[in-house]
Amino acid sequence: MSRFDNISEYNQNPYIKPNRDQVNKILNKYNSGISNINFDSVIFTNRGEVLGDATLIHKADMINITEQNWYKKLSDRPSYILWQKDEVLDNIFTTAGQDFIYLIRELQDRETWTKTGILVLGLSENELRKLYSGYVNDYSSIFILDSRSNLISAIDNLNLNELPGFVYNNMHNYTGSNIVEKVNGQELLMNHYTIKTSNWKIFLLNDQNYLLSKFDSIKFLYLMVIVVYFVITLILCSLFLSKFTKPIQVLYQHMEKVKANNLDVNVPVLSRDEIGYLSEQFNSMIGRIRQLMENLVNEQEAKRQAELISLQTQINPHFLYNTLASIRYLIYTEKKEDVDNIILSLIRILRYSLSDTKEFISIQKEISILEDYIFIQKFTFSNTVKVEIDIDEEILNCKTIKLILQPLVENSFMHGLKPKNENGYLSIKGYARENNIYFEIFDNGVGIDLDAGINKTNRTGIGLHNVKDRIKLTFGDEYGLKIESEPGSFTKITVNIPKIEEEFIYNEYSHS
Repeated sequence: MSRFDNISEYNQNPYIKPNRDQVNKILNKYNSGISNINFDSVIFTNRGEVLGDATLIHKADMINITEQNWYKKLSDRPSYILWQKDEVLDNIFTTAGQDFIYLIRELQDRETWTKTGILVLGLSENELRKLYSGYVNDYSSIFILDSRSNLISAIDNLNLNELPGFVYNNMHNYTGSNIVEKVNGQELLMNHYTIKTSNWKIFLLNDQNYLLSKFDSIKFLYLMVIVVYFVITLILCSLFLSKFTKPIQVLYQHMEKVKANNLDVNVPVLSRDEIGYLSEQFNSMIGRIRQLMENLVNEQEAKRQAELISLQTQINPHFLYNTLASIRYLIYTEKKEDVDNIILSLIRILRYSLSDTKEFISIQKEISILEDYIFIQKFTFSNTVKVEIDIDEEILNCKTIKLILQPLVENSFMHGLKPKNENGYLSIKGYARENNIYFEIFDNGVGIDLDAGINKTNRTGIGLHNVKDRIKLTFGDEYGLKIESEPGSFTKITVNIPKIEEEFIYNEYSHS
């Protein structure tokens, strides 16, 4: 074996100058595995020498390989093999107009595994085509792209002229097949594969019409068989299933009515089979649901009426006691006219609370009864309380449930103003905002300790909870009361109910 059989020996003997045959012997080791493919080889040694058979190798002295990107990549990954195009290497491998692809890797001493040089194999695109041209027919095109979507080589028998956009959309996929896309009026079947060593993508596009042309001879017969089979099947299904579909359709139509909240349905029983039995059970179920809903509505209405009657009969004993005491005092002082007015107000309140069973009344009526109550209370308080009522006229004809203001005003008199005993002030306001009505009851009494809590067991909380529960029960949880108070200063209660103007609207909330 010649002493120039490997590059490491040449690097270690700086006075040895190999001849052309010796260089070829070294390089032939790298192309012996590929037959019928011509490529040029160049070796950059660690001594700065360039060996090889590239066409323009005499220009290699102009190249500083340590500044090339591929040199830096190989320094980081010594065992890595690069496949790429390179304009700098083109200067020593090819003349203008010829495309070359380069295989680049490090050379290492087989004994010490130290770096001895860089091997560059230059392969022209024409030679590259020899490797795959046998897989491309006249009705297909093949494109080879690198990992940066740069075109390496192509055979375009389909005359696409440029790479279709959907090819780039599949660059991130490792492999794929049976992807059909339409380009320039022709349907293309695409298959692609990734070369693991170089990360190149191979895209093979075939004319689908050409691929399917071999089946044209039997396509018509196949379609006729399908059509005949379908027609026969359709006729048989129509004959044998019509008997069963009609009862199912009738049952379905009645189910749709129930779905639309119409429980007044009765399915006709058209057969004595499973569908007929199902129809009977459906009618039985709907009848039972109607009965249960009717019972539930009646029970809920009875409960609501009981709660309303309970509220109407909850006349505060202190109010009656104070009213009767005021009447006695006025009789004693012979103020018969005031006695008569108080008695008339009391009669109206009692009639409204106990006799009038209507659940919804106008706000004007509620305010009228409230004025009677305030009239009596002002005598009880010896007229030391100033009362202001300000209700927007636009809401006077709107509807509300009865007795939602009187318990709140009574709470202000008995638990806010009475303990204060002087310079009392009470304000009652009512107004509308969008689809809601608000009432504000404000007094400058002793206030409520909200931190201590308000519950149904204390005298202050009975009326408040009664009103709040009735509002939520009638209108929903989004309505109710809001209490603001500062002990020793004021109490403000805000009532929120929906704005009900027309008869048909407030019937929505009525369960009578």
